Amino acid sequence: MTLAPDETLVTGGWSFEAGKRVFVFVTPEWIDPAGNRIQAPQGASPQVQITAEFVEASDQDMEKLGLKSLFVAQNESTVSEKYSSAQMQPLMDAVKARDQIDILSAPKVITLAGRSCHIAAQAAQMISGKSVPIGPSLDLLPTVSSDGKSVELVGLVQVVQAAK
Repeated sequence: MTLAPDETLVTGGWSFEAGKRVFVFVTPEWIDPAGNRIQAPQGASPQVQITAEFVEASDQDMEKLGLKSLFVAQNESTVSEKYSSAQMQPLMDAVKARDQIDILSAPKVITLAGRSCHIAAQAAQMISGKSVPIGPSLDLLPTVSSDGKSVELVGLVQVVQAAK
């Protein structure tokens, strides 16, 4: 997926537990060596900061937010949509205003274009004597797109559930 400056990728919609779904809002931004946001990448291996907000909510709350088109069956491939910053602000305000919606985690990762990163909202659970990470995670490879301004994200998104 290619994201222009100020765009966010919304993906997920997985049924994580009965009546609840998990979504991920992924926002990449080019930054300079001091950590300041810039409009276009600079240098041979520019830095990108990726913010990933992992959100869990009931089916009804996510429908009210207009995210029903992203609902997927547990083992189906992921669907996603791009949102501009103007579209994301009211969506995130609505997410934060609802008590029943949980922002599981909102980590930020800084990496170089062309270098992969791992972002997760997981908790360890003992299964058969081994510590297993349970919850959603992203493995992303950000690169500079052909327009020289946008971020191209290639990655794997997965949700690991505990055995019942």
